[in-house]
Amino acid sequence: METSRRNRLRTGTFSIYTHSIMIRCYSFLLLLILITSCKSTRIARLFTDGEISEENFYTEVPFELRAGLIIVTISANDQEFDMIFDTGAPNLFSTPMAEALDLPVVLTSRVSDSQNRSRDLPFTRAEAIQIGDLVFEDFGGLIADWEGVAPLECLEVDGLIGANLMRRAHWQIDYEKRIIRIANDLEKFKLPADTLGIPFTITRQGTPHIDIDVDGQSFNGLTLDLGSNKGMDISESMYRKLLKETQVEEISGHGYGSAGLYGQVMDTVRQITLPTWSIGGHTFPTLISEVSGGGKGALGNEFFQNYTTTLDWENQRAYLSPNENQIPLNVFYSLGLTFRYYEGKLEAAFIYENGAADRNGIEVGQQVLQVDEYDFRAKDQSVYCSLMLNREEFSSRDSIEIVILEGDQPKQIILKRELLLEN
Repeated sequence: METSRRNRLRTGTFSIYTHSIMIRCYSFLLLLILITSCKSTRIARLFTDGEISEENFYTEVPFELRAGLIIVTISANDQEFDMIFDTGAPNLFSTPMAEALDLPVVLTSRVSDSQNRSRDLPFTRAEAIQIGDLVFEDFGGLIADWEGVAPLECLEVDGLIGANLMRRAHWQIDYEKRIIRIANDLEKFKLPADTLGIPFTITRQGTPHIDIDVDGQSFNGLTLDLGSNKGMDISESMYRKLLKETQVEEISGHGYGSAGLYGQVMDTVRQITLPTWSIGGHTFPTLISEVSGGGKGALGNEFFQNYTTTLDWENQRAYLSPNENQIPLNVFYSLGLTFRYYEGKLEAAFIYENGAADRNGIEVGQQVLQVDEYDFRAKDQSVYCSLMLNREEFSSRDSIEIVILEGDQPKQIILKRELLLEN
């Protein structure tokens, strides 16, 4: 285990999110920009090749929810690595992990992150990755560094287990017991009678996409994204189409929203009330959805945590077995701001209009010296990581005391957690 810790790049591939307070998390939804038809064919093979060492199998793997993301421990070459379980992306290995495993570079190609910024990245093949009792052989992936994006570094992971590997088996994510079950046959999961079956389509890398109906309108291609800790996220284009037929309540804000593989950008984000909506003929409870950016949107862990979620790539269906304890997604509480750690200091990253932070005159980019017991004057990133990773406890506080820098003087402000939106 010590070897993996030394080799670990302390990053994740996500920005961070919580409905209550501060940190937003998007899967990067890596988009491959293929330069030549020859290279396109080679990349397609990387993401369709691979096999499992056994034909008849069932195994259970514990997982950790870290900042709302599913983290599994895998082994390779007698070393252990923590990986994010991400249906919204292909396999991805940090540079230290790739070096530790001596992964070959088989080609390079242009890759865009969720902020539509692109770079050339190397592609590789991993000879053998063990998850639970199963060995996954000859699976492709990318190699990437993402140093300098603090919310990602705090996650302390070595990469992603992606959809191109998952497509070779059936997977069941039990959020209540924190177990992932992997089997060659769907029947081994013994799904309960109240399970809902919803269809999905897949991309060449294996990422599942679903179609939803909202108030009589159809919207296609949302990513089934277990690499996100959000609930529902819809695009600006979907939002504009929705408004033609449907009335929604909303709040909006501006600032640094999500972090992509290559950093953060300014963005306008809305939270809206989503009325009656369904997937595959099954109607789901009303919820608060986020509106941001391009793409076609996604459904993430905050939604799926209300179900034991079973993924069947063979028949292209997801099966949702309702959990006994349902977490409501139809309310939005907030202090009115989010934070980011940038160039050695904590800043107000995102401000909601008319929220508590906005009413107190806090501005995007303003330095924050202290948040309750978390003191940032020493410029210690581990303090930010502690704040981020303890988000559930922190988000339950009715109010927080922050100290901001106004000019060259500290200013103390009490921010109360408020209900900003309810469906």
